[in-house]
Amino acid sequence: MSMNVQPDIEFIKDMKEAGGDTLKKCFQCATCSVVCPLSTDENPFPRQQMIYSQWGLKDKLIGDPNMLLCHHCGDCTAHCPRGAKPGDVMGAIRAYAYKFYGWPAPLANLASSGKNLPLLVAIPALVVFLVWLISGSHVPLAADFSHLGYSQFFGHWDLKFMARNVFFINSFMIPTAALAAFASFKGVTAMWRKMSENAGVGEALYRPSVPQFVKEFLWPSLIEIVQHDRFKKCEANQERTRGHQP
Repeated sequence: MSMNVQPDIEFIKDMKEAGGDTLKKCFQCATCSVVCPLSTDENPFPRQQMIYSQWGLKDKLIGDPNMLLCHHCGDCTAHCPRGAKPGDVMGAIRAYAYKFYGWPAPLANLASSGKNLPLLVAIPALVVFLVWLISGSHVPLAADFSHLGYSQFFGHWDLKFMARNVFFINSFMIPTAALAAFASFKGVTAMWRKMSENAGVGEALYRPSVPQFVKEFLWPSLIEIVQHDRFKKCEANQERTRGHQP
């Protein structure tokens, strides 16, 4: 069966900039899938992801659950005869997916590059400065600052149930936390929807009961997150297991 491939050139460019600059070296020998301790006969990776990346098949990759299974332990990279670094390519796929699903898009694009770090630091600093101006605060004298420190950064009032500092800090921290929570929910649900679509999954055939969900899904996941036993199957960078644990 023939397949008409329409590569996304910009996607390939972004992949290379995100660390997948070696992806064109891959010649599909499948060594990476053979040595990967997490790859199975039914679900081999990262060979498939490597060719999708070379072809620029963005829609196939941004909804691919396998990109989240990779621990980036380095076994595939260590054994690759071409130096294609499949682990780095998988990391680049994840980085692009996070940016793609990030909301709002301008902020996601801004946070996706290290060169924007000064601006990312400047934005909250500017917000704090503007709130400080709105609060009508003044620069404290040296004697007052040595005694009070930053406890009256936004001034002082006599209300006992909430300090003036707390009020003005909450004025920008609570909306920021709400925005972060909403953005996370929006991004995760969009990614989940795309993964379900790519997997051909419609409505769930069954829904586990709460005890079944906790026993068979949630609890084993928490155990794996804490112990990270699957990472210990890796050879190249097994010492990184502790760094990956919470």
